[in-house]
Amino acid sequence: WGQDFAHLETLRSRERQLTSNTAKANEAIVKSENPADYGLVPRSQHHLIMVAPAPLRQPSQPSLDADRDAQPMIPRGY
Repeated sequence: WGQDFAHLETLRSRERQLTSNTAKANEAIVKSENPADYGLVPRSQHHLIMVAPAPLRQPSQPSLDADRDAQPMIPRGY
């Protein structure tokens, strides 16, 4: 148990470091003079994709025959 706990703490520490490094990298990109150097493009209406909504469908009604033919679930034990 002691070894597994130490391994878990190591993984947690690495996770915190990765989170911190990711935040620092994101901050550096935001503060940079030219965001295009990172492949980022400012949002505009030319980049939007419009999708038409699907038509509304009525919910299907359950079949009464299927309920009649279904076997009751009986627990078999553990």
